[in-house]
Parts: sequence; structure tokens; C-alpha cells
Amino acid sequence: RKLYPEAFTAGNFALSIDESHWDNGRKIKLTHNDLNMFVAGNFRATNTTTTADFPSTGTWYELLTDQELNVTSTNMQLSLAAGEVRVYTDRKINIPNSISTTASDDALFIYHAGGLVSVVSPDSHNITALSLYSLQGSLLKTAFNTSAINVSDVPGGLYLLEIRIGDKQVVKKVVIR
Repeated sequence: RKLYPEAFTAGNFALSIDESHWDNGRKIKLTHNDLNMFVAGNFRATNTTTTADFPSTGTWYELLTDQELNVTSTNMQLSLAAGEVRVYTDRKINIPNSISTTASDDALFIYHAGGLVSVVSPDSHNITALSLYSLQGSLLKTAFNTSAINVSDVPGGLYLLEIRIGDKQVVKKVVIR
């Protein structure tokens, strides 16, 4: 949204998100000269197939996993796992693998490399736990008394990393590719 503000303020949205769309996935389509986007989400506990509503054919990019999709029909079928959300754009958008931020007065740097998500801060030696959560809030992994957590078996996407340093708790977003 920060990279293409005009698309979000002046673009055309088509929403298929009401109760009648629950079984076959909810969808949002954004069209604008700066950016076209298609979002599909399966909020059920079982897998589903949905008919996509891409604004155009061609190469599309899944924003969270960086996977390319060759769209041969604007109404192609997409299989979505239970709880899965996909965000497709008609241009490649680079999201950095790390998030640099400041939490209270501690400088935190979070990075993903070599199958590990690592935290560097002046208090790194005081980290008591790192916990990785899905965006739906499911706890995926926890590592104790370390500044790195192994994510080599975690699918690419956007996650939440809870960092416990002493009695402090900080939650940050992290992109795993």
C-alpha cells in the first residue's frame, strides 16, 4: 500500500466477501494503472477450490511467497488449503527478508538467512524465548535461550515472531522465503 498509494485511493475494488462467498473462498480484486491485485482467502477448516477473478492474463506474483503464476484465463481455478490466503499482483513487489525496528529503547534487528530467523540486539544474550506464529495465531515453533529459531521447514510467507527478553515481550513481523 505504501509503494502504490494511488492504486489504493483511486483504484477500483470488487469485493466478494459476504456470507455467500464463504464456501468457495472470499475474494478482493483491485484494478488501477499503477497496480492490479487479486486476493483469495479460504477461511474454512477444509480445503476449497475457487474461481479466480484476475483482472488480466499473464504472469502474476504471489506477494507472500514470491511464487510466479502464469494466468492463462482470468477465471482460472485456484485450490486453497484451509486457512490459506493468497495475494497476487501483476508486478513483482520486493519485500525485504528482514525487518529493522526499535522496540522501546532496545534496537532490534531481525533477519532470515540459512534457514534461521535471528535476532540481534544489545540484549541478545538475554533472550529467553523466540516463538513463531502464523497470521492466524497458531504457534508453529518455539526456541528457548537462543537468539535464532530454525525455520527451514516453514513454508514461505508472512509470520509473527514473539521475542521474550527478560520480562519484556515484543512481537514483530517476519517474511520467510
